[in-house]
Amino acid sequence: MAITWTPKLAVGVPQIDEEHQELFRRVNALLDAMAASRATQEVLPLLDFLSDYVGTHFGGEQRLMAAHRYPGAAAHVSQHTYFVGEYQALASEVNRSGPTALLTIKLNKLLCEWLREHVGTTDRKLGVFLQQAGAPAQR
Repeated sequence: MAITWTPKLAVGVPQIDEEHQELFRRVNALLDAMAASRATQEVLPLLDFLSDYVGTHFGGEQRLMAAHRYPGAAAHVSQHTYFVGEYQALASEVNRSGPTALLTIKLNKLLCEWLREHVGTTDRKLGVFLQQAGAPAQR
């Protein structure tokens, strides 16, 4: 079952919105692969993508929050830290055991929850704040 990015999820910063959309595409590729019983083939490319994504994307959001003195920054950054820890734990498991079905399910769960909770709620709050603050539409 696909997870759909909609304009309602937009933060209002094109680069962040594009990065979110790419994350949705990657998660959907994993979901499609799971439905076709070939999910383990998608795990390593997705983990490689996430390795770059967490540094680039989270760093960009955090610079924006600092530049505009976002009052929810500490809680937002805490969520980023949590995700990085969970991602790193899964990546370590994959390095030890390979992309097993169980690890694929864990990765799927982590990412789907992240898209719903963080992008759908936390990032939207940041977007509303940035729009109200008249922040430029770039980072």
